[in-house]
Amino acid sequence: MIKTIKSRIPKPIKFQYRKYKAYTYSFLSLKKNDKLKVLIFAQGRTGSTLLENLICSTGYFRASGELLSPVKGRITFPYRYVDGLTRLKSDANFIFHLKVYHLTRDRKNSIDPNIFLKRLKKDNWKIIYLKRTNLLNHALSNIVAEKRQNYRKFDSIKENITLNLDLNELKNGINERQKFAKQDKLALKDIGSFSLEYEKDLEKSEFHQQSIDSILEYLNLEKRIVRTKHEKVNALTHKELIENYDDFYQLLKDNNWLKYLN
Repeated sequence: MIKTIKSRIPKPIKFQYRKYKAYTYSFLSLKKNDKLKVLIFAQGRTGSTLLENLICSTGYFRASGELLSPVKGRITFPYRYVDGLTRLKSDANFIFHLKVYHLTRDRKNSIDPNIFLKRLKKDNWKIIYLKRTNLLNHALSNIVAEKRQNYRKFDSIKENITLNLDLNELKNGINERQKFAKQDKLALKDIGSFSLEYEKDLEKSEFHQQSIDSILEYLNLEKRIVRTKHEKVNALTHKELIENYDDFYQLLKDNNWLKYLN
């Protein structure tokens, strides 16, 4: 009966209740939060959801997703919110992932990401930094996802997606990723973290087990078999994907981005 009533409560009300309960637990320190706490720090379209899913498949964690995303709702005190949630779930390890712009661009009052991360580090959080080095594919990944109207893929069926690229959109996307990469670097200054690279550690499924093994070693946890239903969204070459390929190639050449071609 109670479960049925809870299921009927609107999500915004559930979120507000959870938020203020977390604030209360953090400010009043009602419970200790001495379990293992892990933050995945990464930009969007770097594989952070896949990484969290793989880590959680070991059974050591339960996925929390992007706790500070503006989609979830307005969070006035990000540190207190996250800290309070770990106290609410003090009997379990805790993991979530964060984008640098969740603390800056997406907030009415921005927060210094470096100060925020240092505060987590002081509270014994383990930080995993995930980056994507091919900025072209990074920007294209977002464009493809928007065309598909879905950012996830859970089957192995090949999708014949083609793009007539808005070259300005692509250029702006690459420049934006460069800007966020610089912000990531500043945010992580003087903060110890475990680093992964999407292309080397996550892009292919055969990389997954070894990558998670190394993370579990970093976390002082016993190694376990990992699994995921996530599939790579785009497996096409640039020529197969892009209809206006000649114009696309010229854009890369003009901006010294040919190094990103696969």
